[in-house]
Amino acid sequence: MKKIITIGTLLSLSLMTLTACTSEQTVQQPKIEKEKEGSYSNELSGFIYQNEKEPLYFAGTLGYLHSVNVKELKKEQNQLRVTSEIALYEVMEDETEENKDIYKQDVIYTIDKDSVREELEEAQYDDPKNMILNKVVLKTPLKEGNHWSQEVILGDGEEYLADTKIEKITGEKGERNISTVTTVKAEGFEDYPNQQYEERAVYQEGKGLVSFERFFPNEAGGFVFEYHLDEQKTSEHKKDKE
Repeated sequence: MKKIITIGTLLSLSLMTLTACTSEQTVQQPKIEKEKEGSYSNELSGFIYQNEKEPLYFAGTLGYLHSVNVKELKKEQNQLRVTSEIALYEVMEDETEENKDIYKQDVIYTIDKDSVREELEEAQYDDPKNMILNKVVLKTPLKEGNHWSQEVILGDGEEYLADTKIEKITGEKGERNISTVTTVKAEGFEDYPNQQYEERAVYQEGKGLVSFERFFPNEAGGFVFEYHLDEQKTSEHKKDKE
């Protein structure tokens, strides 16, 4: 099966996440009410970026670039919904010109008492299996080895059984990093390693999803696509606003 990488496909990859990497500067999170019985988990909410004033900038494989802007924080019954806009952008050769947005789309994180669910809009893509549109990305207890099965919807609109596992937790409380892997084993993934679809992500406490990677099959055999926070760009933008 031949795969051709295009902007549309990379756009679908960008929707897999909100992220931020380790930074010397602490990101200020909005104050959230003390957790009450039956309400959403403050511990889980700490792993989703919530700063509406400071956009984040990311870079990745093949010159991939996107930004993240938190649009809305909303409490709904016993949940907290965080809506962010992800924009794929192009850097202009003339430094006096602003970056040009190529495509924009929303991602929603819903936090309840024991899980975080990510919801993505349908996007353009060449290979419809290139993204999971809706899945639980974190679930308590937050400890190594915790795993859960779930029905997920991929870009082709079909449901698949997926398994998500917390592989590793590093750092002290307040600065923890949680590494997860989500695996889909089903027919139709013959061009993928071990004939299965896999996404790897790292969530950092106080900042959000700090990195994302997955295998991307193509006619040359495929490669690992990844993106991460561009700390320099994010820091420069913050200084420009001060």
